[in-house]
Amino acid sequence: MWLSNAPKTLKTMSVILSITTLASCNRGKFNNQATLCDKMQSQTGKVDTVKQKEAVEHFKIGAKLCHDASYEGEQWKRLEGLDNAIKELQKAVSLDPCLADAHHWLGVANFLLGNDKQALASLTQAILLDPQFGEAYFFRAMANWHLDDYAGSLQDFTSAINRNATGLGMYAWPTGHYSTPVRPGMSCPRAAIFAWRGQMQIDFRHESEGKGDIATAVKLFSENGISWTPRE
Repeated sequence: MWLSNAPKTLKTMSVILSITTLASCNRGKFNNQATLCDKMQSQTGKVDTVKQKEAVEHFKIGAKLCHDASYEGEQWKRLEGLDNAIKELQKAVSLDPCLADAHHWLGVANFLLGNDKQALASLTQAILLDPQFGEAYFFRAMANWHLDDYAGSLQDFTSAINRNATGLGMYAWPTGHYSTPVRPGMSCPRAAIFAWRGQMQIDFRHESEGKGDIATAVKLFSENGISWTPRE
């Protein structure tokens, strides 16, 4: 599922796109978390703003460690980076359980390590805090796929599409063949999600639905100047 067959230029472009995503990962989600957080805070008492600020700092460190590790070429460095990311993100959510972005990145880090059940739990918490968190639906769909949950994966991919998820990192470039030179700004996350959903459906032997999604992905990529064909 990694981009082992993608050209280096595509990987480089994906890094640029992910850094942009990382820089804007606090996308105003805190307002969307008010209802659930109010309930949590009514049980725990007054909000500790010092802890909240500390949580955000751990979150920023953890998210960057996760991002950087996901593109690390050496396996041991990648594993070490993800382990350190998880430690920072766990500190963040323990200090501020309402930090949806921290739950999301904790889920992503666990997913990248192959800890799919832990990823599922963290991503679900992110979604509970912010039901419009499209990227969390996308990565939960991927985790559900690994856990052989076809219905859960299909539903989450669809939710990611409906919420216009964009921060897919390297998964913005699904496995397949690219014949288009990559230029700055070239990306189509919506096409990528259709591609992943199609490959998932084919993997579960839903051939007709999967091929329909693949055709949609090819069309969307083409409309954005990207020539992509799925790997046979």
